[in-house]
Amino acid sequence: MRNEPLLTRDELAFLQQLLDEPTPSVTHDTSRLVLDSSPAIHALLASLGDDAHLTVEAQVNGQRLSFPLRLNRDEVQTLQLQLETPQIFEKGLVERPWRATLATPLALLDRAGAATGLSVRQLSLNGALVAGASLPNNFTLWMVLPDKSTLSLRGKQVRVLEEGLAAYRITPLQRNGLARLQDLLVTLHHEAQAH
Repeated sequence: MRNEPLLTRDELAFLQQLLDEPTPSVTHDTSRLVLDSSPAIHALLASLGDDAHLTVEAQVNGQRLSFPLRLNRDEVQTLQLQLETPQIFEKGLVERPWRATLATPLALLDRAGAATGLSVRQLSLNGALVAGASLPNNFTLWMVLPDKSTLSLRGKQVRVLEEGLAAYRITPLQRNGLARLQDLLVTLHHEAQAH
């Protein structure tokens, strides 16, 4: 009796595609970033372990972009660096988080999803310029993002700039809120740089 496989390669690939499992063939991941280094640098990175806080910094057009790096090991214990969403800062007398001026203001909704008459005109990682007829000292509201999802924010008024316009210190309240806010700011930064 011969030892023949039950399925041909094509049948196996088809079944794996149905099950959303990758085929064992080589795949090309275009989102990978290759890092060449000397054996000594590789050994140093490997020795840092999980407690190391690594970043890649870029300074361009009066801004500083800080990309956190995470060290990972794959299934064969190969060291990999993973770039995470950057924080963007404006350089000046005092460095501060980059502020996006929004072409279309983002509405702030109450808990029930009703309009509050407030909207965000500028946004940073920790602040917002809010416009409205009646500006509260503090708020817990939901900001409608460009993709129509919402992000819950707590805001504390820092100063009134003019009638109907105030600066707020903001804090995202959802567990992934800070990451979502960072992702939004990176998208807005990319759009601003494209123009």
